[in-house]
Formats: sequence, structure tokens, C-alpha cells
Amino acid sequence: MAADEKMRVRARTQPVQAQQPLWRRYEEPDDRGLIDDVCEEVRLLAEHGPEDPGQTIALAVAGPEAAEGLAAALEDPWALYTPQQVAVTASALFTQITAAGTALEKPDRLLDVMAERGDITEPDYDGVGEAERLCTAQSTLGAAGQEAAGAIDVRACAVDRPPRRSVQPGTTQTAAAATSS
Repeated sequence: MAADEKMRVRARTQPVQAQQPLWRRYEEPDDRGLIDDVCEEVRLLAEHGPEDPGQTIALAVAGPEAAEGLAAALEDPWALYTPQQVAVTASALFTQITAAGTALEKPDRLLDVMAERGDITEPDYDGVGEAERLCTAQSTLGAAGQEAAGAIDVRACAVDRPPRRSVQPGTTQTAAAATSS
């Protein structure tokens, strides 16, 4: 394919790709298969929608499990090798924060639905107190969701600068940097 033809193809596909977050466009062949394997069950539940509360809870628990695992993995100085990998990871984390904020606002609506069905009743022994606790829970969920969703403006995180040259741990660069100081 000629160079100008490649440019035309890129020009046609660039807007579509730019609409997707960086983590969705990540195409490293060695990593893509592992990503698909790890995410397969979550995608299955998310794409078809959970059929019962157990599946909904499973989706809820998968997020923090992955986030805790990622936080531990990022402690290793060799967890990521390139600035592109850091950018993909950050993009995925920003999306998690935004999605978690949106999800935090939804239990409030579910509590209202439960109350309309009559599934939530105020106990006889603590009528007013129970209603106040439910109202507080709803307010807290909504406020936490709005705060989490609004905490990150991904556009503000776009950096227009050349990649930082860093010294890789455990390399001859590390030794050279240590002896030059």
C-alpha cells in the first residue's frame, strides 16, 4: 500500500479511534490475548446483563479485586516498561473512576424501587430512625457518585509534551546515573 493511501486510511479511521478511550484501542498482540482471557467472564455478564443479584454482586466485586491487584502490581518498578503502557493503564483507571461514580448513583434509584414494591418496610421498633438512615444512605450514595464521576476530567489529563526519559531500574543507565551524581 502506498504511503499516501495509508495516510487516507488513517484519516478515515482516526476520528472513530479517537472516540474510544486509549485502553480500548490498546493492541499489543502479546497482551491482547491475556486481556481477553482475564476479562471474558466480566464481558459476558456485562454485555448480556446480569440475570440475578448474584451476578450483579459478582460484577461489583470484580472491580475492586482488579483495582487492588493493579495497585499491588504497580508497586513493582518493572510493572510497566513504556510510557504508552503507563498511558493505557491511566486511561483504564480514569474510566474505572468515572464508571464507579455513575454506578454509585444507581443504588439510590434501586432503593426507591424497593420501597415502591413494599420490599423496604420500617421496623415497628424504630420507625423514624430507620427512615432517616435510609434517606442518609440515599443521599450519601448520590453525593459519592457525583463526586467520583466529577473528580476526573480526562481532557485535563492530556499532556502535550515529549515523553519523559527515565532511567530504568536495574540497567546500566541506573549505574551510570548513580556514579554521575
